[in-house]
Amino acid sequence: MPQENKYITSSTNEFEFGKIITNRIVFAIPYFQRSYVWNKENLEEFHTDILELEDNSNNIAFMGAIILYRRPEYQATQATFYDVIDGQQRIITMTLYIIALADKYVQLREFEKAAEVLQVLFNTGRTSLPSNIKIYPCGKDIPQFNNILKRLFQNPRLSEAMEIVPKYLPDHEGGSTRGKLATQYGRIKQKVGKYETIERLEELTSFLTDKVNFVQLDLNEPNDATKVFERLNFRGVQVTVGDLVRNEIFVDSYTTPPDELTQIYLEHWIPFYQRFGSNEKDFESFLFGSALIHDSTINKSGIYTLLRGEWEDFEFPSEKIEFLKKYLEEFCEIKYGNSHKDFSQRIKDSLNLLRTAKVADVVHPFLMKVLYENDKGNLEDDLVIEIINLIESYVVRRGLCGHEQTGMYKIFVSLWKKTKDDFTIDNIRTQIASYTTQPWPNNDDLKIAIYKINVSKARVLYHVLNEFEHSLDGDIPQNSFTFEHILPQSPSDNYPTFNEDDHEKYCHILANLIPVSGELNSSIKNAPYAEKQERYARDSMFKSPRNLAENHQTWNSADLDRRTDKLYKWIKNRWKY
Repeated sequence: MPQENKYITSSTNEFEFGKIITNRIVFAIPYFQRSYVWNKENLEEFHTDILELEDNSNNIAFMGAIILYRRPEYQATQATFYDVIDGQQRIITMTLYIIALADKYVQLREFEKAAEVLQVLFNTGRTSLPSNIKIYPCGKDIPQFNNILKRLFQNPRLSEAMEIVPKYLPDHEGGSTRGKLATQYGRIKQKVGKYETIERLEELTSFLTDKVNFVQLDLNEPNDATKVFERLNFRGVQVTVGDLVRNEIFVDSYTTPPDELTQIYLEHWIPFYQRFGSNEKDFESFLFGSALIHDSTINKSGIYTLLRGEWEDFEFPSEKIEFLKKYLEEFCEIKYGNSHKDFSQRIKDSLNLLRTAKVADVVHPFLMKVLYENDKGNLEDDLVIEIINLIESYVVRRGLCGHEQTGMYKIFVSLWKKTKDDFTIDNIRTQIASYTTQPWPNNDDLKIAIYKINVSKARVLYHVLNEFEHSLDGDIPQNSFTFEHILPQSPSDNYPTFNEDDHEKYCHILANLIPVSGELNSSIKNAPYAEKQERYARDSMFKSPRNLAENHQTWNSADLDRRTDKLYKWIKNRWKY
């Protein structure tokens, strides 16, 4: 019989997960690391490796390298304290499996076995470390991780069997107990829950601790972590620009005492990052917009290199964060309307119209610079407002003519550079209109489009209908509305004056769409126009349906043409550029 191989490589640093985790040890995810991001697909791949062990007990599930930096300031009596440079997703996933196993044993009332499995996640004895738990997830994931353990320890029989009082990880951020980590734990619980017998659970435990191997690589110099992290990717979970920037900000964190690092993190990074609602997508949008102001030729992959060069002489994370914040308030005003700068209410109102029109983020670099110069006193409010209105007109006219906002990037990325020496509304309009591949519809184009174009899925439709309500001096309900097709999408026999060609022509044009509540929309559906007219007049919370019911006793092609003409005259004046 061939001898069983315990290892895949000849490296002396290849260890079973059980051997790694049973030591007096701490694996901490550094501040700069992203949150837990593995999804259902990643878990399925991981669990497939475990199932292969069941098919052949001689197999080894090799999970690659985990890259660590050992913090020298912790004495051996405390624990061997490692920062995890690469391996977070795999280590956290293995930990969630162990917790799920303990939970399953608790369900089976096997409390001693639950305690035995869970014991490997705790360091025993006295310690001044923040927690006696061996795994420290990143800051945003700590509330989810703590909550999972707290729910498990609600069972007094488990607490009694453990003979350990959990010292939960400090939650500096006060984050949510819901997220990707908690969701993944739920999936893992379902998988472990299928192991119904003690024997099967013991076998799974053995596989996880004795047959899942890692190669442990320890960095000699903490600053090498940046080089490693910059290039790493495991099972397709890409390292983002935001990850790299965050890493570079805290590149010296390995030599900073933990208490001091926590203070920097809480007082500088968290207030900055929370301005984006801790939304990684918005954070990256801000990074890209800011970088384009510095260099309009840069692409996303060049952001990290640009910032690294700018930060070359900075010593502290706080200096790097302050550099990033140069255009932060301008971004927040454009994106959320909540800057800490004293922009005029008229500018705020104009920017709010851009948000309701869902103007793409590609305009941010130009507008961020415009607002920045306005705050410095270099641009008057009236000119700024006119610029915002110009952009709104450009986007709305294009949207109504069937041109969505893809392709506008080339226009706005260099617009400041091209106009700064002649910064007038006429020159800005000329520069935007010079891009023939992104046409600026004139009034004739607009009229033809309003008669013909399907706008039912246009990005600007909500904004246009909302603004039309304002033009009628109607009350605008705060809750969002749905779009009612007056001539229904499935007209049945209730609209005999429209043949198939007429229906295709008129159903999705602007004149056939009005805002109504979801309740009213679902209750009238394909009803004949006489019934709809009565309900618009009686039940609509919006003025435009009531106005339509008053002015149109019938709904045929002539009525649609008449309303189209009215809408065109209003639109060409409302978005005049």
